[in-house]
Amino acid sequence: MEEFIPTMVKLRPRAPKISTLIGPQEKPSEGDIGATGEPISDLAAQINNELAKERIVFLLDGTLFFLGKRLYRTNDEFIFRPQDSTKLEHSDLKSLETEWKIHPYFEDGVEEEEEIPTEVLDEDQDIEDLPFDTNIRS
Repeated sequence: MEEFIPTMVKLRPRAPKISTLIGPQEKPSEGDIGATGEPISDLAAQINNELAKERIVFLLDGTLFFLGKRLYRTNDEFIFRPQDSTKLEHSDLKSLETEWKIHPYFEDGVEEEEEIPTEVLDEDQDIEDLPFDTNIRS
């Protein structure tokens, strides 16, 4: 049995997207920024460009971006609305660091063990020979 659909009923297309997501995502939409997780070079400019288009900007938790010569990571999600925000400056982003909403990012690298010279090991043995309580007052 076939289903009858009147010709007058038409599906309306989706409304245009009015927001932009900035940050790592699994299923990014067209127009989203930084979905792959790569660091964003000028975050303030990206946000200002989207606000100029009258779009709401969502900055996702864990977004990597450069501020000056340092790499930062967001600790929180942020929302920037065109009606609430003026032009975003680098100083505005810097102020978020004092509130611990962003922090410098350091990659966990492979720690290499340094070889300790044998002279240092010999000195440690001398320290072990001392009594635990030496009654030294400063």
